[in-house]
Amino acid sequence: MSQVPYGLTPTEYLRYRQRYAPKRPRVIFVFESPPKSGKYFYNPDGLVSEPLFSAIMKDVLKIKPANKDEGLREFAANGYLLLDATYSPVNHPHLSPRERDNLILDDLPILVEELRKYANADTKVVLVKTNVCKLLDSRLTELGFAILNHGRTIPFPSTGQQKKFRKTIRHVLGLDPVPFPVKNNASLSADVENPVIPESASTPCPFCHPPANRIMFRDELVYGLWDGFPASPGHALIIPQRHMPTWFDASDEERTALFKAVDSAKVIIEKSHRPDGYNIGINCGPAAGQTIFHLHVHLIPRYSGDVADPRGGVRYVLPHKGNYIKHPAK
Repeated sequence: MSQVPYGLTPTEYLRYRQRYAPKRPRVIFVFESPPKSGKYFYNPDGLVSEPLFSAIMKDVLKIKPANKDEGLREFAANGYLLLDATYSPVNHPHLSPRERDNLILDDLPILVEELRKYANADTKVVLVKTNVCKLLDSRLTELGFAILNHGRTIPFPSTGQQKKFRKTIRHVLGLDPVPFPVKNNASLSADVENPVIPESASTPCPFCHPPANRIMFRDELVYGLWDGFPASPGHALIIPQRHMPTWFDASDEERTALFKAVDSAKVIIEKSHRPDGYNIGINCGPAAGQTIFHLHVHLIPRYSGDVADPRGGVRYVLPHKGNYIKHPAK
């Protein structure tokens, strides 16, 4: 494809991006515009050292891809999509800030159309660069889009702004751990659910924005995650990409995908562990012990001798009801 001093054509931009667009984006990043150099984020033939691409790989995904294609595939696998507020490159020295802003506002209907094409009810939008945040935050919010950094500016990762970009975007995405007290108890008789992490603007759902270093695998509907507080070695969680509270809120397609993913997680677990059995469980609602209200399936490896008498298994969610042989109903 051609590369000209004033960037690529809109058709070329769309063709590049469509190759890496996830079917159900979790997060859509909106940047200002493609650069006039033609070094487009979605061009797989570019260099991994390109400033924006490098910042996204390092600060959002925490990976060092061998080439752009590898990084773009991982970006898509995480449910991420990048759009530009305008297809007209605005990083020209002869353009005044006001002229840049006018170009963005002129193309706002195109951006809105694209957001509506890709976004679903659970998709979050992240605005990047000071003028983009200022111009689009309130406008897109009024149109019903969920702006994850509403009221908060994320700078472009240009020279001198990389550290602030890294800190702000990771906080907005919930990628950095949020400190909270943890019980130092790995016993299977203890509560194996993760500690309560209240969901709010400052602490987003931890399963909507999981830490990349704990992800086992990922597809369009579900992903596997190593449990942050494992009840046993190899404890994994199977989680839908879409945010929903419980099993009863999932679609038939998502339930099927979750069941299939349990098998995928088992294969991965057994590459490094040798369980003698498994417990598979889902907590649905506060009364059942759920504390993170994003559906997740526990796959807990069991090992001979990890408890004195394992009979009853998941029945032990109710004390003294687990071993019905030892404690028969009266």
